[in-house]
Amino acid sequence: MPSLRNALALAALGAGLVQAHMQLQYPPPINSKYDPQTPEADIDYSMTSPLLPNGSNYPCKGYNTPEAYSTLKPVATLKAGTDFEIEFAPGGANHGGGSCQFSISYDQGKTFAVIHSIIGGCPLELNYSVPIPSNLPSATSATFAWTWFNEIGNREEYMNCAIVDIEGSNDTTFTGPGLYRANTLPDGTCITIQNVDVVFPNPGPSVAYGNSYSSSSPVTKLEPCSYNEDTTVTISTSGSSSSASGSNSSSAAATASSSSSAVSSSSSPSTSASNTSDTGAQLAATGSSSAPTSSSTAPATSDASTASAQYTTSSPASPTAAIDPSTSSSSGTSHRAHEHGASSAGVTTAATAAAASSALPSTPPNSAVLWINCTSPTTFSICDASGCTDFGSVSAGTTCVNGAIVALPIGANATAAASSAAASARMTKVRRAEGHVPGRH
Repeated sequence: MPSLRNALALAALGAGLVQAHMQLQYPPPINSKYDPQTPEADIDYSMTSPLLPNGSNYPCKGYNTPEAYSTLKPVATLKAGTDFEIEFAPGGANHGGGSCQFSISYDQGKTFAVIHSIIGGCPLELNYSVPIPSNLPSATSATFAWTWFNEIGNREEYMNCAIVDIEGSNDTTFTGPGLYRANTLPDGTCITIQNVDVVFPNPGPSVAYGNSYSSSSPVTKLEPCSYNEDTTVTISTSGSSSSASGSNSSSAAATASSSSSAVSSSSSPSTSASNTSDTGAQLAATGSSSAPTSSSTAPATSDASTASAQYTTSSPASPTAAIDPSTSSSSGTSHRAHEHGASSAGVTTAATAAAASSALPSTPPNSAVLWINCTSPTTFSICDASGCTDFGSVSAGTTCVNGAIVALPIGANATAAASSAAASARMTKVRRAEGHVPGRH
């Protein structure tokens, strides 16, 4: 019989876990409950959830569709040369802060240019002022995006996108840093390290620091990483864009040659760190969580990743029409995981698991998704869009393969079977159908 631990794990696939993270309240993102024009059927009550680890809903949680831009009215107006006040919804988990970027897109979210970065301590407050560049071109129905890499908890990337108007310059192009991206690459690379805030290699000329970080803090270098984290892009109101590698490649994004040090700069403090579960020697001092202070540039180092295991998703709440920013400045709540309840469940077979995996349709952005992650042939965790919780070892006579706990063949060599499972084990998403737990018939 499956152990209670295995039963709990499989039962968890039939029930969502509840806890909020962070989300923009103003400007309200596309499909937000804080935007009164959002149809009830389109409201994302899990707006606080991070982007999916495989990047399938990057960017904007997949909500930056042509239909959205043709049917939704802009929710705010950005004025070049002024500060734009943004507000996070209260009651979220800020995961100890982290690093945030704010960016603009003129092509419905295909290409973003960063206009402001906050390195460390973001978002520990609910209200922030985002300086809008004086040379930002005017536009209707542009995209304003917030991205966040949390300090504590699972290695995640959060992103909210709002449709806005811009009252700006007569220019038709804007050049700025390319958007930093991590923890959402399909190949599983570019993973941030827990307890270390990301120091962007190219934060741009508008940057603030918090949580004891400063312009002299070494730049984050993720290894391995298949994504170029240090680029400069030029976006156009016509929808076209271009990019170049290196933070010094653009005269507009970097003030002369004094932008943040490139990752390859020999003068930048830099160390190389590969993926490891032993992160003690790699953790940076985090200091206090005071409000970020403004500065201009940031130099470089390297961080690797660890897999942490606290997670949950937000629960539906009643929609509200309040979209104006308030004066609240209280911090979000700290992140805590909830315990799982007990329930019995069957063990699926390898053939059933493989067939179910190959037959699954693409997952709608709003659906509840839980899956088994085989961390080895004998250990596993339960995951959702917010991260994974370690459940330890499978019971005797079973193995974890292709995202399912299966019985070992009778009479087969357990060691050989486990070795084969390790070679083929991959994280496989299992979409929960109502009233159905995978493996139970």
